[in-house]
Amino acid sequence: MSRRRPTRAELAAHYAREWLAERDAAQTVPCPTCGVDVDETCQHLDGSGPLDRQPAHYRRIRAAADLAATRRTATGPRPPEPRSSPT
Repeated sequence: MSRRRPTRAELAAHYAREWLAERDAAQTVPCPTCGVDVDETCQHLDGSGPLDRQPAHYRRIRAAADLAATRRTATGPRPPEPRSSPT
């Protein structure tokens, strides 16, 4: 059985969702490049407005990914609770 190739519209929708997810994830940390705060869109360094082609500055994307990895590690599997002995 062969797989169907996605249409241009399907690919565009997929990459649009991926772009928005990456920007949403990046907005969980402040941007070290342009200095915007959490939940704000990165700005062009020349002051001409918000970024429109890339979801965020690369350093902000990496900082958000590092934070997410730290959170995953910190909330990993819990150790088993000690069993209480019957008294």
